[in-house]
Amino acid sequence: MSINIIILGAGKVATHIGQALLSKGCNIQQVYNRTETKGIVLASALNSIYINDIKYLRTDADIYILALRDDVLMDLITTMPLVSGIVCHTSGKTPMSIFERFANHGVFYPFQTFSENKAVDFTTIPIMIEANTEDNLAYLRQLAAQLTTKVLMVNSHDRLKYHLAAIYINNFSNHLYMLAFRYVQKNNLDTALLHPLMLETAEKAIAISPAKAQTGPAQRSDMDTIARHLQLLQDDEQMHRIYQILTESIMQI
Repeated sequence: MSINIIILGAGKVATHIGQALLSKGCNIQQVYNRTETKGIVLASALNSIYINDIKYLRTDADIYILALRDDVLMDLITTMPLVSGIVCHTSGKTPMSIFERFANHGVFYPFQTFSENKAVDFTTIPIMIEANTEDNLAYLRQLAAQLTTKVLMVNSHDRLKYHLAAIYINNFSNHLYMLAFRYVQKNNLDTALLHPLMLETAEKAIAISPAKAQTGPAQRSDMDTIARHLQLLQDDEQMHRIYQILTESIMQI
């Protein structure tokens, strides 16, 4: 699908989306970013032109993808020139209504976590789209379909709910990984032994559902083991509190 796209932002989301669209034959006309170093690097990788002043933004592109932090996004849209192309953001929490000053607007939200220097397979990623007209929705659906078969029309309210669920699955679980690693390291043990357990936990939850995959002392109401664990954590108030809260939550379900 050969269309003209301008990407605003040069972070992880902008980089992955830009690379994916370029691989499908899209023309990335410009990359806008306030930080020159990152902007130049991404523009070069996308065979594009870098700009760091919004007044130099081209107004003839088909789609403008704003892959920016939410606070930066809100500031930028007040100074961004009016354009005829579809202006869309990649945020899970921000409503589409922020673009009301633009005649054509929408949302292009890849439901995935992105990291620097770690490739992702876009064919497995759901992309949630929304638009202010049926024609714009069809255009974004066509664009998203170049990357994945999992294209869903999701309104702003439901997208926020998915975003909340993602916080539990990604951010909170990763924080628990970090706490477990820190505890193991503090006790001079080997974090590598945790890797197979991390992988199996995720795979099993997907294969048989999280509810059926739940195990451990809380699920068994093994109060003796729980008490022994809490004794080990008596000098770490944060870990102790988290263990108690999660144990109570598991036992109540």
